[in-house]
Amino acid sequence: MSGIRDQIRILAALAATAFPSVAQAHPHVWIETRGAFDFDRNKLVAVDVDWLFDEMFSAQLIEDFDHGKKGKFDAADIAELQQQVLPGYADFGYYTHVRVDGKEQKIARTGNFAASLEKDQVRFRFTAYLPAPVDPIAHKVETGFYDETFFVDLAFTPHDPISFNGIASGVCTDTIVPDPAHKIYFGQVTPEAVKIACKKS
Repeated sequence: MSGIRDQIRILAALAATAFPSVAQAHPHVWIETRGAFDFDRNKLVAVDVDWLFDEMFSAQLIEDFDHGKKGKFDAADIAELQQQVLPGYADFGYYTHVRVDGKEQKIARTGNFAASLEKDQVRFRFTAYLPAPVDPIAHKVETGFYDETFFVDLAFTPHDPISFNGIASGVCTDTIVPDPAHKIYFGQVTPEAVKIACKKS
């Protein structure tokens, strides 16, 4: 069952080291994503990540982890996905790049993992915890959701892609903008960044 985890690591590594003229910039997995910024005592502490995988990659996950072909993941299936698949994304920062004053923060750990089937697509939800709480008033906070190798193409869901938890409504706002300072895939692809602006509540 470790095949998908190994595939994530190996194929992404190959994509990262291939020559652009040979590799040609095109992803192999597509994810529709949402992000929710979690606050505790007005400090940013984590990001809730929501991924909806494309039908082809979902089919592979379903084949490997929907034991008994139930049409859903039960508790044992979800535990196995958490153990076998989610760690494969750790080397890539879970495609969640939080920068504080321009310095990227390594995701300390993950939690609250959940997996579900929505027709023929697989959805992952989990929490990515920052190494330390961040004051978004005192510091500049930006977040990008992308794979630097472009093996995986992440795009925001068209409806409510960003939200805030644990803080009063209207205290923080977000702006999604192109991020040319952090181009990926040999400089050929410009990801998007989420800029957070907060005020005293």
